[in-house]
Amino acid sequence: METDEKPSSTYLGIDLDRSKKLKKFNSIKIIREQGNEEIINEQTTKTKEHDYDILYENQRGLFLFGLPKFSSKALNQVDPSAWTDRKQKYSPMDIYNFQLPDPTWEWVHKEWLIDMSGDVDEEGWEYAFNFHSSSWHGCYQPLRSFVRRRRWIRLRRKKGVKDGSVPIIPKRTYLESDEKFDDFEELWRQVKISRLDREKLKYINDYINNGGDLNKFHDRLSDFVGIFDHQESSKKFLEVLPANSPYMLKYFSDIRELLDHVKQNINNVEIQKKISKGKEKQI
Repeated sequence: METDEKPSSTYLGIDLDRSKKLKKFNSIKIIREQGNEEIINEQTTKTKEHDYDILYENQRGLFLFGLPKFSSKALNQVDPSAWTDRKQKYSPMDIYNFQLPDPTWEWVHKEWLIDMSGDVDEEGWEYAFNFHSSSWHGCYQPLRSFVRRRRWIRLRRKKGVKDGSVPIIPKRTYLESDEKFDDFEELWRQVKISRLDREKLKYINDYINNGGDLNKFHDRLSDFVGIFDHQESSKKFLEVLPANSPYMLKYFSDIRELLDHVKQNINNVEIQKKISKGKEKQI
């Protein structure tokens, strides 16, 4: 059991490790490489006397003042709920109000523990493009980390049962991959909900720098031009495309025509503003 003398200890097959960055919670790390393979192979993820309760905490990220901010309040209709069970299904309970299934059970762990195993960050979060992604990673990556989740675990046992052989912790579960999901459509969705032009430009630059399909801008170019609040931002967006995709303009003459038309309109507006300011000074 964890003591104040040691930073971590092994208890019931689990290494409880208090992280300095997790002052409110204990972190949990599964023991899988300590030579106990024979014992682990004989165990299952559930016994008659012990069982793990598992909850996933889910959040979606938004850019505020140029920085990613994650919250369960940002989850949309296609996302899972803020808290899901081990099978990624809706859970009416969270770690604060979770109850034992019946009075015959008692908690082994005094509190819920964060699963720190695998590729997760210092707070147990793993990031992905969307919740149906098959590729999760433990560090934030621009345009590849719109959502995040972390797993909470708590062991219970039947009352009267002494400490002994306990089940191994079940593997993480993932939602089925959505093959129809389009990263360009996700880009467009993020741009639409962004409040500031600089955030919109950052999303677009990240998409381009991460090897996004630039040809997809062809059908939505006018939409992207019109999404900005300021014409100068629209101009910056248009300047990005020729610099990153010269072949686009070579093969699509209508894009060249559209670019020239929009840039000319922006320049005309700027000229009119300068003329108006000059007249005001004369008056």
